Amino acid sequence: DSLDKALEWCEDELLVSEGVLPLSESAPAMAVLGGSEDQRWQLLDDLLPQPDGSRRKDRDEGAPINGEAQQKSGGEADAVLTRALGELYVTHLFKQEGDTLYRAGALVNGVYFIGYGKVDVFMPTKIHEGLGPGFRGRKRITRACQGGLVGASEMILHKRHQFTAQARAASSIFFLNKAKYARMQRAHPALAARFQQAMLQSMAIGVLESNMADD
Repeated sequence: DSLDKALEWCEDELLVSEGVLPLSESAPAMAVLGGSEDQRWQLLDDLLPQPDGSRRKDRDEGAPINGEAQQKSGGEADAVLTRALGELYVTHLFKQEGDTLYRAGALVNGVYFIGYGKVDVFMPTKIHEGLGPGFRGRKRITRACQGGLVGASEMILHKRHQFTAQARAASSIFFLNKAKYARMQRAHPALAARFQQAMLQSMAIGVLESNMADD
């Protein structure tokens, strides 16, 4: 725990040194207090990869002002996460610091998208210390903030969670259930493809971070 706290302090100090507040501290009031339903689903739509692989922010910065040129094609419209589709497939959750999203060993039943806040994924003390002498306390595997995912690799590759996920600050979280994701793939494949791309990107980042840590 002491090492985790030291790493957390270093991460936050690096953000502050670059003129950026830690995401958990810079979240708008609407994310913590609830905001409107439309804002909530707009946030998730903005965080998901766009059909062409870009992020909404990147598209908006280079988008023409002409309203007609900004209109979406039929394919793009099918991939938009509207409030109705969000409420049909995704569950929105508010988690307080210390709340657990899932525990190591539990059955995998979905994936979590972080709207605001921060979530730590870690190896519990019992499992970590069971690796042998010299392994003490729990071991943090990764931290997810705005736009991050937790449980993506387990959603795709495993039946049970390998680690535990816990909120480290008040967090706004979107949960996509496995069964509802399967329904989305059948009924709204263009939208499901955006969620799939987000999960694959999260897995790729996880592999990259792991390789960098090994080096």
